[in-house]
Amino acid sequence: MSILGAVLPLWLAARCSASSPPKYMLLDDRNVISADATLVLGKVEKHPSGALIKEEREYEMRFDNMQPNVWYDPHMSKWRAWYSAFTSCSKPKADVPFCNNAHQTCGSVTDLSKNHASRGTGLLYAESDDGITWTKPNLGMTDWKGSKANNLIEKDGMTTGIYLDETADASERYKIVTGSNGKGRIATSADGIHWNNTKDLEKETFGRWDTPKNTVWDPVQKQWIVYMRSKPTVSEPSAGNLRIQSYIHSLTEDFMGDWAPTVPTGLNSSYDYQPDGLVVWPYEGIYIGVGNVFNPTQNDGAAAVKGRVNMVLGWSADGRRWKWLVPNDSIIPLGAASDFDACGVFGAKQDPLRTASSDSLRMYYAGCNGPFFGSRGCALGMATLQRDGFAGYQGGSVTTAPVRVVGNTLRVTVDGGASGVQVGIFDDKDFSVDNCVPIKGKQTDFTVKWKAGSDLTKYLNGAISLVFKIPADATAFAFSLGPAELAVPTLV
Repeated sequence: MSILGAVLPLWLAARCSASSPPKYMLLDDRNVISADATLVLGKVEKHPSGALIKEEREYEMRFDNMQPNVWYDPHMSKWRAWYSAFTSCSKPKADVPFCNNAHQTCGSVTDLSKNHASRGTGLLYAESDDGITWTKPNLGMTDWKGSKANNLIEKDGMTTGIYLDETADASERYKIVTGSNGKGRIATSADGIHWNNTKDLEKETFGRWDTPKNTVWDPVQKQWIVYMRSKPTVSEPSAGNLRIQSYIHSLTEDFMGDWAPTVPTGLNSSYDYQPDGLVVWPYEGIYIGVGNVFNPTQNDGAAAVKGRVNMVLGWSADGRRWKWLVPNDSIIPLGAASDFDACGVFGAKQDPLRTASSDSLRMYYAGCNGPFFGSRGCALGMATLQRDGFAGYQGGSVTTAPVRVVGNTLRVTVDGGASGVQVGIFDDKDFSVDNCVPIKGKQTDFTVKWKAGSDLTKYLNGAISLVFKIPADATAFAFSLGPAELAVPTLV
């Protein structure tokens, strides 16, 4: 796919370029002064192939949450996926709900007294030319019943997080965070398959490692951030199981160096509303994340429906303090009763902006067809959404905070619906909302035009506040101010 060969270097150059005009996401409440419109999630389209990586082999007994990591590696010209599985059960799996991968009705009650068995775990690998059709290569690394002809990296490594660092030396292109409750390790790797130099972080971070661990680079503080859990910090009766999403950060630029103790992200966790993981990626100067939120009780709760798991969207300005956007909605909707993702969706570690194509973003996820603590099969799925279209305002008006004008052209990303979004400059009659040509349909980085034209040179190096008029069938997501012709970034 030639588009990927071009896009991957460009995203990196764009993020590193100081001359790129800033993009203002409307989901970032710092950019909004007032709104009588409603903040809503963007609309995704699930790939028609449905389940892409399935539980097919004996040692893929049950993917559980799968904890997928999906990256496109331009050096290999391949999509790559790492995922977790329970490989074995000490009892017949049909007798133990959390060993079984058979479908169970969403929201049904599970006899938790049957969930007493030991389970083997494994970290597995798959690859693809297009990110849709996947193969499971024989790695020749790990013995399974007398044979190494399998795609097992190791019999361990549940919830391992993989990060592709395209700026690193060849020997450290992949950053790995692995471990479980009592141990947490980091490592680097040239290929994401073989790694030797691991470092135990449990003693210096005091964290819990039984969660989808994942890594981002903070270019402002020049530190690495890893998302994980804190040990219980509240006195609720459920404290031993309360999922407190947290982070640790490196003290230097060295991924294998020293790290700070675990700190909560500020996302709420309660008896019937708990995020089982926070999966994060950078996006246009902020951080976007999905919390795999579920109700761990077997009772209907006000906060979350029992047995179901939603991908709840959150955002952060610095990667450390987080806010939910629409706490009870899922950016990837649950499927129909017969679908592989009928009961739960779990975010994959990825970086959607790296592989943006035709103004569309891919979002990989794991989907499951049974209650969280019950019997369920899971698989990898993929959906697409409009670029910038994670969340925005619908049906009303929005006034933005003043922003500096660094170029003479205003661009917006909207789903304008049939009647169209209109944008105006506050207290400017020539560039008012009423004089704006309506912007209809899905438009990304679309140049705004008024009856007086689109040239905002008179405001250059000043500041303006915008007013959005958004119909009920439309959503506004983002805006930017830049030159009429945007320079195409290139890597040196």
